[in-house]
Amino acid sequence: MGRRKLVLDFGMHEGEDTRFFLDAGADVVAFEANEELVKRNRRRFRREIERGQLRIVFGAIVERSSSGETVPFFINDDKSVFSTAKPEWDERNRLQGFHSHRTEVPAIHLDEILPDLKRPFAAKIDIEGADRLVIGEIARADWTPDYISIESEKASFERLQQEIQTLYDMGYRQFAAVQQATIPKRLVSGRRLDSGARFQHRFRNHASGPFGPFLAEEVWKTADEVIHDYRAIFRRYRRFGDLSYLMQHRLTRLPTRLANWMSIRVFGQPFCGWYDTHARL
Repeated sequence: MGRRKLVLDFGMHEGEDTRFFLDAGADVVAFEANEELVKRNRRRFRREIERGQLRIVFGAIVERSSSGETVPFFINDDKSVFSTAKPEWDERNRLQGFHSHRTEVPAIHLDEILPDLKRPFAAKIDIEGADRLVIGEIARADWTPDYISIESEKASFERLQQEIQTLYDMGYRQFAAVQQATIPKRLVSGRRLDSGARFQHRFRNHASGPFGPFLAEEVWKTADEVIHDYRAIFRRYRRFGDLSYLMQHRLTRLPTRLANWMSIRVFGQPFCGWYDTHARL
């Protein structure tokens, strides 16, 4: 990698966020466990890989205690972004009507990779059930990224508070709860991290959206303030979220999804949606 700032992309998927990070003038190390997506991304980003601006790591991140060279991975056949190494997450997806098949992928031990990286400017973590594992490994590293984002806990408010507390203990003091359902097609403009030149980027489906310095200043809050925001968010989760009555039953699942879609089209916000937690030092 060159002198450009480094961003870690945990959960590369189809490169939606990687493309933004590169456009913003960053180097990227991206992690992805779906082998077909890895092959596709290596073709798509061939030039960036050859120039040393991008490195793609294939496999699923595992606990330090894991000794196997491979790990089971459940590839979601209906919605690839829901693929996961966690059987309980795969079961949750099945309850929502999605199907998957199991495969074996290389096991990634972050404690063997992170020490060899220069200090990251930012880290995006969205790997369906293993976000907290990655946070733990970053917390053990000799450096802390200036910015970090995770797909926030949706089932347990207590675990959500634990996520915020872990980030606080790592040194983060400002937080933002960012609605993800409204990210697709959003246009962001700013100055590149390497040259300062102006750029624009329009986000694709499944992108995590703006990060770090590209988020509006007014979204940043204290830990107590963002937890207060999440109390209201969790009330909506209980009514319309993945584990709600409406989403767990076949007859009401599709109408609820359609109602959320119409709410976005008409009001610019869903009934519920889902959130990422961003944090900065």
